[in-house]
Amino acid sequence: MIKQQNFTLKNQWAKRVEIQSDILQTSPDLVFIFETLLKKRPEITQLSVNRHNGVAIIDFNADKLSTDSLFDIVDVILGNLKSKSVKKTKVKPEWASSDVIKEISLKVDGMSCPACAALIKVSLKKHQKILDVNADFETKDVVVYGTLGKAEIIQMIEELGYKHINEN
Repeated sequence: MIKQQNFTLKNQWAKRVEIQSDILQTSPDLVFIFETLLKKRPEITQLSVNRHNGVAIIDFNADKLSTDSLFDIVDVILGNLKSKSVKKTKVKPEWASSDVIKEISLKVDGMSCPACAALIKVSLKKHQKILDVNADFETKDVVVYGTLGKAEIIQMIEELGYKHINEN
């Protein structure tokens, strides 16, 4: 069995691999993000994840994507998800009763598909001071409801790899 940093290879065929990762057992949100990011790649033809045992079966076009490249991609995605889940496990303080809920609207560059919008929404909603998020990739609008300031929200979005469009 091949062991990558964030997964173990269980089986390998010409156009299919079966991997196991504890990261895929942690949260439905992380599994959704993993599936979404992999399915964005045209070389991935089919993907099935069993969250109960953390096993993913990935069918791919071997003519366009080598097995080694697929392993690198999967390892990077799982590594990023692992770092997000570690941040999530921090103890969250209760909201102070004096916190005022604000609506902050932003334009975000780089959202090119529904998966991008979903990644922003799911990632931001994990913060204890964010009640809800709406993200629309077509209009590039992100609306956040919570007690965080605009600068903090922009920083979180940019850490995901997207860019705030300054609206002057």
